[in-house]
Amino acid sequence: MKLSPNILPKTFRLNFAVISIFLVIVTENAVAQVIINQQLRPGSSHHLLVLEPQSKPKYAVVLFAGGYGMVDFDTDGEITRMHGNFLVRSRKLFLDHNLLVGIYRMPEEGEDWDFRLSDVHAKDVGKLIQEIKSRYKVDVWLLGHSRGSISVANAGLKLDGVQKPSGLILVASVVDTGNRGQPKVTDLDVGEIDVPSLIIHHREDSCYVTLYSDAKYFFSKLKSSPRKELITMDGGDAGWEEHACKSNSHHGFLGIEEETVKKIADWIKLAK
Repeated sequence: MKLSPNILPKTFRLNFAVISIFLVIVTENAVAQVIINQQLRPGSSHHLLVLEPQSKPKYAVVLFAGGYGMVDFDTDGEITRMHGNFLVRSRKLFLDHNLLVGIYRMPEEGEDWDFRLSDVHAKDVGKLIQEIKSRYKVDVWLLGHSRGSISVANAGLKLDGVQKPSGLILVASVVDTGNRGQPKVTDLDVGEIDVPSLIIHHREDSCYVTLYSDAKYFFSKLKSSPRKELITMDGGDAGWEEHACKSNSHHGFLGIEEETVKKIADWIKLAK
């Protein structure tokens, strides 16, 4: 059963204040999974598949996939779309570091490239952060891969108070799209981001919108972050040349997933 606004009871669809619905699942390997559905606007909702570690976590990571970010999962927690994305396929590696893991599914407006830059999107993410903090009593970090980094930077820049994330992890970020007119993370005033920010990038990423040289430029723009670092990854599998912008390549840290996730988890846990 695919998640969509139509699975919500009619009484919920008539009220467009944010409503959270929790579906609790326990898998065979005893990993508790929770699905949070929030109805945002008429015809628009976003969803989060949460994986809970066995020990009480201190930190949560919300994973934003690239592209349109339309990760689909069934009500039993099985990923049915975008399961090959670096962050999505590495979700249990984050869990191994005792992190609460959330896999984010963009709302319907996400089919518009520019939505990731919008104030509305930032506010949507803020409502979800507030829900996670209230439910789990954790610090919430946002992780974005490729175009997902635009959502993460947008939220980190625009949110305040209880909705503000504790930090940002910007993975293989889209920095320069040339003359294609598509959004990039540096369309935002990233120099005003004032939360800890880690940029992690593969030195040999050959996707034309996520080149390593552009990651260094992006890092130089983070003027207001109280703690920042650029971590460079090497090695792994380059994959096929025609897949340079897909996750089965250096762009998606193919073959070095465990090392990359450990770098991220260790950086988060150093937070004060």
